[in-house]
Amino acid sequence: MSLLAPMLETMSWCCSIAPNDVGIGGQWCLHCLRLGMEGSGYVLGLDIRRTFYSPPPQLNLQEMFQFPNFTVLELNLRTDGHAYGPMVLNLLSMCTVIERLKLVIVPNTYMKDEKCWPSCPGDQPQNWRSQNISLTSLEEVEIENFKGNVHEVCFLKLLFRGAPLMKVTIKLAFKVAPSSRVCKDIYSIFKANPAVESHVYHENGEEVIYT
Repeated sequence: MSLLAPMLETMSWCCSIAPNDVGIGGQWCLHCLRLGMEGSGYVLGLDIRRTFYSPPPQLNLQEMFQFPNFTVLELNLRTDGHAYGPMVLNLLSMCTVIERLKLVIVPNTYMKDEKCWPSCPGDQPQNWRSQNISLTSLEEVEIENFKGNVHEVCFLKLLFRGAPLMKVTIKLAFKVAPSSRVCKDIYSIFKANPAVESHVYHENGEEVIYT
């Protein structure tokens, strides 16, 4: 399909995908794809979830869709407690020109989250935490429902290493206390990068202030 619309000022397109039809690396599958506009740029939104079945056919997004040049990537992840770093890094390697990344960890309201074990397929390759990725345009990152698991902290550190970040916003998950190890880990990263405007918020929206 091709479309010529030179006067188009706004656009919103959404495509739901049958469960387990499209794999996004390992035990992850694509559930919904959205494309919209923000200002003069495009926003790509992906809803991704863990699958409990055999890994679906693994497809490269760039092979599926001819995307316009988008500057914002929004990921809604149903992780069920599993590490998402390797899968997100794979997506970012295809989206190296994005300027803003929003990552929402969707709570599992139906069952208790599992625990990601050391040899879990979703945590492969095991050396992903020490990898470096070049995101030369990425200036703003927002992570919502941050629980502070080890793999989440490692992913945050990796973003600080690989992008010229200007602003980072962390919204804590429910019941994560400001005095917890989670907040201490976050603020140790922020203190090591004082040039980045960084904020941490309670689940209720109140900002956590550290002196």
